[in-house]
Amino acid sequence: MQVAGIRRVPMATSVEALPNAAHGAMAASPAGLLLGRRDGKRYATMPGERNYYSASHGLVLVAGLVLGAVLGPAARLAAGSAATLLAALPGGPDVAARSDVVFELVAEDIVGDVAGTQRVFSVFNRGLQGPTRRVALGDVVEVRVTNNRPSGLTLHHHGIHQVGTPYNDGASMVTQAPVAPGGSMAYRFVAEPAGTHWYHGHAGTDYGDGLRGLFVVEDPDDPYAAYPDDVAVMVADVYATQTTYEYVLKFNYNPLNKEVGYDAQAKPSVGTLLNGLADFRAAAPRQAVRARLLCGAADRQYVASFADGRPMVVVAVQGAYVKPVAATKLRLRPGERYDVIVDFSRDAEGAEVVLGFRELEHGEKPYNGTISGPVARSSRGRGGGTNQGRTVSFNRVNATFVVAPARPDAPPMVAAPAAGTDHQWGDEDLDLLFPAKFRLDTRFNPSPPARAADVTLPAAITAAYPTTSKDDQPKNYFAPPEADYAQSRHTFWTLSNTSYADASTPLYVSKGRYGVERDAHYGTNVVDVPLGAVVDIVVVNNGLGSAPVQHPLHLHGYRFWVVDHGPLPYPENDAAAPRYNLDDPPYVDTFPVDTGFYAVLRFVADNPGMWHFHCHYLIHMVNGLSLVLNVGEDAQPEPPRAWWDGQTYGGYACGAAADVAASPGSNTNS
Repeated sequence: MQVAGIRRVPMATSVEALPNAAHGAMAASPAGLLLGRRDGKRYATMPGERNYYSASHGLVLVAGLVLGAVLGPAARLAAGSAATLLAALPGGPDVAARSDVVFELVAEDIVGDVAGTQRVFSVFNRGLQGPTRRVALGDVVEVRVTNNRPSGLTLHHHGIHQVGTPYNDGASMVTQAPVAPGGSMAYRFVAEPAGTHWYHGHAGTDYGDGLRGLFVVEDPDDPYAAYPDDVAVMVADVYATQTTYEYVLKFNYNPLNKEVGYDAQAKPSVGTLLNGLADFRAAAPRQAVRARLLCGAADRQYVASFADGRPMVVVAVQGAYVKPVAATKLRLRPGERYDVIVDFSRDAEGAEVVLGFRELEHGEKPYNGTISGPVARSSRGRGGGTNQGRTVSFNRVNATFVVAPARPDAPPMVAAPAAGTDHQWGDEDLDLLFPAKFRLDTRFNPSPPARAADVTLPAAITAAYPTTSKDDQPKNYFAPPEADYAQSRHTFWTLSNTSYADASTPLYVSKGRYGVERDAHYGTNVVDVPLGAVVDIVVVNNGLGSAPVQHPLHLHGYRFWVVDHGPLPYPENDAAAPRYNLDDPPYVDTFPVDTGFYAVLRFVADNPGMWHFHCHYLIHMVNGLSLVLNVGEDAQPEPPRAWWDGQTYGGYACGAAADVAASPGSNTNS
């Protein structure tokens, strides 16, 4: 078994130092690309400080690197190219030549009101939530984005795998540079897989201020298509007095300060919105109805439950159909989605049925009492939190369903067993726990490969919060002592002792060879993954350096099977290891790993691209809880000209800069 390591490459500091000849199976263009400041030098920070890249921070494209047209062999593709994989999809091979559906999104900053307080929001199409989009599986979708904001913008479609178009995944400085103020970009992709998804900004903390919306891909073979009256609801948090970025900055440098610290009394006032509204109402026929519930929060999680305690039958989790189970409460963390069937057949016409969303702090437990058992043992004495389970509800928002007459031929309610209680997890109810307790319906989804993983990637989650020593000097007690940021006043999160640093050149262009940070503990983590490999990401959350936290970890470009999940310690040897669930494990793209637990996330690396893996709490992601998987580098397709032209700044376009750089006598290092 190969254990994947982190590849750190010295960063080139001039265009001349960049690769200008073919390397491996990839042919380089006549010139390299450097994304830096106006003077062509790398945009950098002092040791221990963190970058928040956007176009407004001075990023410019001063030269272009056109990726080589030679595509290497793809392990499981008949013709060995991304085009072959596209041809197997409902959208066909001509994704670059046609669009079945075209959407327009205009991003701008507006002044909005939350609980009587006015502040600036970043929004799409002037709503506190972008418009809900519905498309059919296999549609070629074109999303035209115009950025009228004063800072850079990227757009990520969470849940869409971007097969054949990985450059349009929208992860800032991973798959693209931000679209500059006043600029525009067209994202074209195949709508796949089916399910309840969403779109949001992916540059820094921007989606926390409103850049988000629902994106539903409808399945022509949906086994629950008989329930057509579905209502899609996104629950999201919003700071009432400051932007998400302002809060992150204040918290990062003063996490223990009572005025801006991380406790219930000191937290800034937070509101909760449903589809961008404080009062959400929808009609529900007097029959069984499908509802799609999604959490688009930046810093909170929610417990959803009906006021009268009626069950919700879960039929799909993050787009994958599961064996139906009835739950009276569902816990939603950022990025998580549930499709549920709810029975309104016994309600009188005109009745108002309330579905409440109770907001929780992201490290809090939804019950009273102290954690006991393996959770407490795993972090006590290791620098972890106190493991005190507190019920901290900041507010509650309701969705009201007004019962209307039933439709003809209304389908019966889906039969499902009750969730019940799982004693393995102490006093938590199953329906409040993790999606690990839902079983995949393998009639509609693939089972995981039974063979052992080809690549195992360890991912230990730790935190480093700044404190002050007796001589009033900054000290980060949970940072590796040799790390530069051990003396920083900044907050850091790490995967396996490395806090992720944004690249200064999009990784899809550089492949991690230049424009990256290479400090041992503050670096641009890029992991090379062979195309077709079976990969196990082994996540361990032992609580080091933080209070108990559930980290909703999201992988771009894939779903993964959660083949194992349990309390620490992680069974490292085969004899002690539990039997992996290779029959019907959860099949998701976002999975929460709680303090004191581990998870084994398995996927087949059959989708070439640069794929971001990160915590979906924005404050954790921007503070380093990330890495990037470089899958099948030689098979990654070259972006079209529109991709280059969409990333502009200061009059420079990627494509135009590439032309200038390739012209005789050009000097892109001045």
